[in-house]
Amino acid sequence: MFRIHEDGTEKPFSRESRWGSIIRINSACLRLARLHTLMAWAIFPAPAIYTIVLYHSTAETISSSYVERVFSCLRLCGALFVCVMSYRAAGLAWDDIIDREFDAQVRRSKSRPLPSGDISLDGALLFVVFQSAVTIILLQLLTSLEVSLAFFVSAALFGIYPYLKRWTHYTQIFGALLISMGALQGWLACATLYDPIQGYTPGWAHAIAILRRDWVKLWPIFLMEFFYELAHELIYGCQDTAEDVLIGLHSLSILCGYENSGNLGTWLVAGFTGLLGYCSWSAGISGWPLSLIPSLWLLKSTYHLDLSVPKSCGSWATFAIKVKFTVTSSLMCLFLLKEVGLRRLIASFC
Repeated sequence: MFRIHEDGTEKPFSRESRWGSIIRINSACLRLARLHTLMAWAIFPAPAIYTIVLYHSTAETISSSYVERVFSCLRLCGALFVCVMSYRAAGLAWDDIIDREFDAQVRRSKSRPLPSGDISLDGALLFVVFQSAVTIILLQLLTSLEVSLAFFVSAALFGIYPYLKRWTHYTQIFGALLISMGALQGWLACATLYDPIQGYTPGWAHAIAILRRDWVKLWPIFLMEFFYELAHELIYGCQDTAEDVLIGLHSLSILCGYENSGNLGTWLVAGFTGLLGYCSWSAGISGWPLSLIPSLWLLKSTYHLDLSVPKSCGSWATFAIKVKFTVTSSLMCLFLLKEVGLRRLIASFC
């Protein structure tokens, strides 16, 4: 292949430029999905993962064999992790498409792929379509119909989420609710497999019947996740309030102001910590107080946080993500210690 220069001469296309373009587009797709950040790996899959862990720690219908319980837990966690990551990649790219003009006006987001020109609008739309198709295939292969339907509900909510900040201050409540849907997806993945309700065929009716039957067990887990996510969304949003007001966007951070956002964030983190302790204790997690150490540290950090300094809001949000990752990992480790036993676990690696 040749390209025509202004002087009329022909010159072969540079291999470096082609490869550079491919690398740039791939990098842009990873950034659209936020896969270059810890947030994507720690925040989004966490609700489904620790819901599955807590379910397996309490359920007596799975198996009397600890090997089968551990294998089942790890298998379902892996399946939901892959599905959530794929679905969230499509959703975050969609959010960037709708907000591309606003992102270009905010210092923190103007380097994102669309405002920076690293990927075209058509390319971003193609990525959303591709990732959505991958998610549907993964759901069909790895989960039950009820779980797939729960994901479709989340996808519908994700579709309207980017528009909310244009006319309501309560977008962050909606965002926290959206991420908390992972708890429902994780519970349905377990219950449809190990404790289905007799007389129902797979579908909406069965999913709703399970949630109505198990709401007493599921509600604290869902609320725990909602409290954390709302605190994270609220404080994370405080770093952009000045710019958001200038460009006409709305948020709960703007509505509450710095002082009230800090107070509300502290209470939300306290609620998250309390429910984490309750859920871990009621599930019979061995050494459950250990899982509270990171969240108590986060509570202290939130109490002393100065939200009027944008940099401190971003630093807190990064720390909160690390806490979420640590809490999820600690619940998994404590579950494994409970099921396998410390001696058998050590012996398996020797």
